[in-house]
Amino acid sequence: MKTKLKIDEKYLDYLDFKNESISIINGSEFKYKFKFPNGYVASVIKNSTSKGHENDLFEVAIYENGELIKDSVKGYVNNDDVMSFLDYVLRMETWEIQKNIEEFVSLLRSTEREGIDNLIYWLNNATDFFTSPASTKYHLAEKGGLLKHSLNVYNQLIKELAVDTPAQEEISEELISSAVVVSLLHDICKANFYSVKNRNVKNELGKWETEPYYVVDDQFPIGHGEKSIILIQKFIKLSDDEIMAIRWHMGGFESKDNYQYVSNAFSKCSLALLLHIADMKATYIDENK
Repeated sequence: MKTKLKIDEKYLDYLDFKNESISIINGSEFKYKFKFPNGYVASVIKNSTSKGHENDLFEVAIYENGELIKDSVKGYVNNDDVMSFLDYVLRMETWEIQKNIEEFVSLLRSTEREGIDNLIYWLNNATDFFTSPASTKYHLAEKGGLLKHSLNVYNQLIKELAVDTPAQEEISEELISSAVVVSLLHDICKANFYSVKNRNVKNELGKWETEPYYVVDDQFPIGHGEKSIILIQKFIKLSDDEIMAIRWHMGGFESKDNYQYVSNAFSKCSLALLLHIADMKATYIDENK
């Protein structure tokens, strides 16, 4: 089957290479390369002599700095799927951030909470959560750091729950759902929280150059744990245990005036204590390597 790619007009400006050749001996070969402003290159190939599904015609892949990202390769996709793929690559921040976003969203959707899709939409379209740093300088002070930290806390919390659960039992689906929510969203308060400024610093050669750095620029200053709870409950309901876990996840980093509340919460709610432990392990072990 000899099928050329029908390219949507909005992607023509990014078309860097096109080869649509027809040979009586070798058949037809169609190759396309799209170069996007974010530095990624999308490859689309259809070799008409190869056998494939009649309606699934193309193979797509992503390149970064000339190197193929192996797990980006997908074969036998149709023309509409190729256009969706090009849009996906165009909007990518980095491959790591993109994969982290997909994992984060998949985990949240797995809870099947009412309103979870609205929460995800808000995070993606009204906040900088997916590209924000986790801090200004203490841990993961980098683009996508907050997203990475949230996933690190989730992974640590699942480990803590496994240790805390008797060997003959399994972690309940309800508890796993709570673990997903409290770990991934405990620092949602940091969405729209940082901004970037520039300062002059000397490089290794002793010359002055401009360096960007993060500063706190809280757009909704109402606290930390309590702020996360307020933002989350605009979209989904939280259980009492989930509220306690998120509110007191800072543990001993809270004001001394709150130590009694933290202690009471940890004694009454194991999820609260384990979330704090997971947060500390993620910060000081996973993110300190």
